[in-house]
Amino acid sequence: MIAPNISLVKSSRSNIYFIKSDKNFLIDSGSSKDVSYLLNTLNQDFDSEIKFSDLDFVVNTHCHFDHIAGDYFLKRKGIDLYAHRISAGYIEESDSKFTLQKFFGGKLESCEVDRKLEDYEKIEGTGFKVLWTRTF
Repeated sequence: MIAPNISLVKSSRSNIYFIKSDKNFLIDSGSSKDVSYLLNTLNQDFDSEIKFSDLDFVVNTHCHFDHIAGDYFLKRKGIDLYAHRISAGYIEESDSKFTLQKFFGGKLESCEVDRKLEDYEKIEGTGFKVLWTRTF
């Protein structure tokens, strides 16, 4: 735990955070190399109070491969995906230019973003507010 209610999910290439609040969620889903570790971690007790079944959604900070490649696999487990509306389009199209998947040496599976967030929107039940920053 790095702060009250915030835990870092250790991974090989990315920082993935588990946030415990009224809504329990991940910030980013990591690269494709992180997926098996992430799914194994979430299938076990992540900490004494949180289980995979308690996860409400994942929020992507931006659309680069090393932050979103796990989205497809989490969606297949029934987890909702949130992203800023600008990043959402690149995620849904699996856009190789903006997601940088060639740079990271991977192939991105496209998936639907369940909730397209706007600037300064508060994410209900989390205490978090959205701010999109240009990453390309």
